[in-house]
Amino acid sequence: MNSYINRQLCLLSEVVSEYQSEKITLNQMVNKLDSITEVMNSESWKDDVFNIYLALEEVNAVTLDENRQLNNFEKNLISEKLFELKLLIEKYSKIRTTNPTE
Repeated sequence: MNSYINRQLCLLSEVVSEYQSEKITLNQMVNKLDSITEVMNSESWKDDVFNIYLALEEVNAVTLDENRQLNNFEKNLISEKLFELKLLIEKYSKIRTTNPTE
């Protein structure tokens, strides 16, 4: 199971990179984050990532509903949340490496 979770964490890192390099949209990133979180089947991960996901999903929903581009505030919020997500991925990667039974 440890290697499976590590693969999912790597996929999440790739998703963040793809978004930051504009290879995927915010909507695609949010959907991938949600999907990967679900297949990880980890309540602690879901709890830790919830506020990050919620903020990203909220911005995504508003921009889709209003059919518009991101404004500067939203871009900054997304950057902050992606930074938090990267830190969380790093934290979980270290936990998995040092304690494979987690």
